[in-house]
Amino acid sequence: MKSAAQLVQEMKDTIKEVSVEELAAHLANNIVLIDVRESEEFSSGHIPGSVNFPRGVLEMKLQMHPEFKDAESPLDEMNKLDMYVICRSGARSALATESLQKMGFTNVFSVAGGMMEWTEKGFHTK
Repeated sequence: MKSAAQLVQEMKDTIKEVSVEELAAHLANNIVLIDVRESEEFSSGHIPGSVNFPRGVLEMKLQMHPEFKDAESPLDEMNKLDMYVICRSGARSALATESLQKMGFTNVFSVAGGMMEWTEKGFHTK
């Protein structure tokens, strides 16, 4: 049996990760920022411009992203942009990033350290 920590570590070997500083540097660009925390966590503070799709429903709800839902092919349109995935600590975002890669997304990045590190470093939340 594998523990959750072991599974996350295995995923981190197959995905691309960025630091919170790298994410902050890209926020002004045209990116997709997905927060995979639960709704209550998201409501308690999130990065401006992020959209909440909890980890448990991400794959099923992603095509409903408010900026892309009216596109003929929302997922294809999203795939034209860099996508960043964040959670509380970086574990759920790593699992979500691996799943998004399996869906065909090519420029998807997990944010290492998640919102814990984002707030610890003093970056703005809403």
